[in-house]
Amino acid sequence: KFESLCNNKHHPLGKTLEIGAGCGMLGLILAAKGLSSKVILTEAAEAIGNLTTNVLENVDFTHSDDKNSEKHNENLTLDGVHGTDFRPACPAQRISVRQLRWDNLEHDIKAARKGNNPLEFEHYRGSGKEFLLHSENDLEPHTFDTIVGTDVVFSPALVCPMLDTLRQMSYKQWNERERKKNTKKGKKKSKNNDESSSKQKSTEIFLCLQIRCPDSHALLFAEAPKYGFEVVDITKELSDPTRDGCNNVCCSWGSELECVLLKMKSLSRTTS
Repeated sequence: KFESLCNNKHHPLGKTLEIGAGCGMLGLILAAKGLSSKVILTEAAEAIGNLTTNVLENVDFTHSDDKNSEKHNENLTLDGVHGTDFRPACPAQRISVRQLRWDNLEHDIKAARKGNNPLEFEHYRGSGKEFLLHSENDLEPHTFDTIVGTDVVFSPALVCPMLDTLRQMSYKQWNERERKKNTKKGKKKSKNNDESSSKQKSTEIFLCLQIRCPDSHALLFAEAPKYGFEVVDITKELSDPTRDGCNNVCCSWGSELECVLLKMKSLSRTTS
């Protein structure tokens, strides 16, 4: 699905947040394939250790998008992933790991502002790799172009905290009154910036899951509008060989695994 969005566009998914990243496979692929300009993989405290280990194993510390860092890279060696002959393929600048608990969102966002990042393991300091480890704040709310998640709907108790997380991390949506107000502010800052100031960014949200808990699945559809989202089931697109950019290739394994692909659209806010 994401590959079909490329159409020769550089980093078509932009800055991407993965919620409930698990082992990190999806986020690593998005970063390695260049589909995202940067991917921030997030998990709860109980799973952050395993996620961080997998990311570090798959990060190519010898590759940098920054030409000025080539002199640092030439002395680095590249080990195989988990002791295999397969070489890491994910550029370090395109990926980050953060703790993000849906029920303790504000605390983890504040921690990220202080530069706390699981990738900054002490045993990497002095190795020549520390200059590639991310310490900047990349978990600021309302800054993500795309949000993705796999198998994140499994408990009724976590549906509303997850929806609140999606609302906090996606771009703010203005109602008509706010849009006009924002446009006027933009014009005051720059007369030549009319188009960009009046244009509202919208976050694309994709959730791929198996219906493990029917109650949670139903609750997601019922509660989403209260958080400003409309949930659309686009599963049929996985088996449609005529969809844009798919080159007549279907995602057969998605159907076999009974995967459901959901796209969440932001609704315009109605409050003033």
